[in-house]
Amino acid sequence: MGEIMIRNIFAIIAGVFAGVVLIGMLEMAGHSVFPPPEGVDVKDPEALKTLMKDIPFMAKFIVTLAWGIGSFVAAIIAIKIAQDKAWPGWVAVGLLWLAGIFTLFQLPHPWWMVATGVAFPLAAGYAATRLFAKR
Repeated sequence: MGEIMIRNIFAIIAGVFAGVVLIGMLEMAGHSVFPPPEGVDVKDPEALKTLMKDIPFMAKFIVTLAWGIGSFVAAIIAIKIAQDKAWPGWVAVGLLWLAGIFTLFQLPHPWWMVATGVAFPLAAGYAATRLFAKR
C-alpha cells in the first residue's frame, strides 16, 4: 500500500477518533447540566424510552449539536492529515453520521431530533470541506 493511501486511512481513523471523543465529551457536559432523574437506570432500554419523553429540549438538542460539532472537527482533522483532500473528511463524517443514525434507531426520538441528527453532521461535513479542503 502506498504512502498516500496509508496517510488517507490514518486521516480517517484520526478524524473519527477525535470526533467520537469530542462528541462523548460534549454529551457528558450536557448530561452534567441536565442529569437524568434520580433512580433512572440509563442501561435499561425501557427506562431510556421513558426518559427520552421526559428530558428537556436543550438536553436533547445538545446531543445533536454535539454530533454536528464532532463531525466538523473530525472532517477538519481528516482533511488536514490527508493534506487538504476532501474525501477523507467526508468518509470520517459518513462514519459518524452512520453511528448517529444507528443511535436514532435504538430509542424513539422526537422528529426534530431525527432531522437535526441527520442534518447537522452532513452540514458540518460540507462546511469543513468548503473551509479546509483544496478546491
